[in-house]
Amino acid sequence: MALKSPQHGNSTECHYWGYSFHWTDLHRSEDELRPLVHTFDSLADECVQRLNEIPTEGDSDKPFRKDLYALLKDHAADDPKLQELWTQVNTVPEWVDWQQIQRGQDVFFRYGLPILNVLSFESLLGGMGAIRVVETLARTGGFGAKVVRRRLLETLQHILQVNSSAEGMKPGGEGHISSVRVRLLHSSVRLKIMGLVEQKSDYYDVDKYGIPVNDLDCIGTINTFCSSVVYMGLPRQGIFPSTQEIEDYIALWRLVAYYMGTPTEPFEDPARARATMESLLISEINPTEIGKVLAKNIIIGLENTAPAYASKEFMEALSRLLNGDLLSDELEIPKSSLYYRLMVWGYCF
Repeated sequence: MALKSPQHGNSTECHYWGYSFHWTDLHRSEDELRPLVHTFDSLADECVQRLNEIPTEGDSDKPFRKDLYALLKDHAADDPKLQELWTQVNTVPEWVDWQQIQRGQDVFFRYGLPILNVLSFESLLGGMGAIRVVETLARTGGFGAKVVRRRLLETLQHILQVNSSAEGMKPGGEGHISSVRVRLLHSSVRLKIMGLVEQKSDYYDVDKYGIPVNDLDCIGTINTFCSSVVYMGLPRQGIFPSTQEIEDYIALWRLVAYYMGTPTEPFEDPARARATMESLLISEINPTEIGKVLAKNIIIGLENTAPAYASKEFMEALSRLLNGDLLSDELEIPKSSLYYRLMVWGYCF
């Protein structure tokens, strides 16, 4: 699974899950990352609690049915905490270059289908090897076999909104609003799970897994949408983005991270983003039985469905190409026949 061997003096060559790299000062060990599982977006939590207390018509007063973004917008002036969050999400960081954001969006459409392959079968399916992520998903029912396709379509909608235009990522644009909605959703999930923990302490092991949807989880999520795409997913399909394309694409998702209340430091530049990806590969990937079930659910939920109508065997072969044999074996993705391996290679070509 993993191997470390000294190379070039103080440098260490690492091999994890079929991926090799050299450890640098930018990388962070599991012990260094551990504190991030106990920190989270506390501002959003305070605001969601207050928003849930605002009466609304019909059944929309129930958790997850309220339009929290609309409530935040309408009531920001009525509460200092709501105003703080509203001001934050509508303030553009000084490091944003809108021309670069547009170029980052162009990268998505330039490599659209291969990127969607990565997001579906490496970032998402391969992400089922991350132990804390699957513990949270298993408790929300987000990737049961019967609902997985709807969840994937919701994620696709968010991705398309983020990549719609540079104007769409400015405050009030569809990409901006979509990202803020995800932030509020993450907070709702976190509050729901922690509320259940108060009622039944063994519902979720906070000491072992940290706060649900913590800062490290959110960093990992942004990582799967940008760094993993340009440094692992696309190259494994024979596509090697230029240095400029990588820089622009990561800058786009750094802005998304900001709107979503995720720490942006890991995505300040391509070198740091790559080191973050490699550090997470070491510290976070540890497949469990629940992860294996969720990985199977993703393939079952997408089998022979629009728009691709891909067979189970084809998706398994594509998953093994994108995730490598080591992780695929741990997730119990069946080995592919030569026929389907050739089909995937031809498809990538």
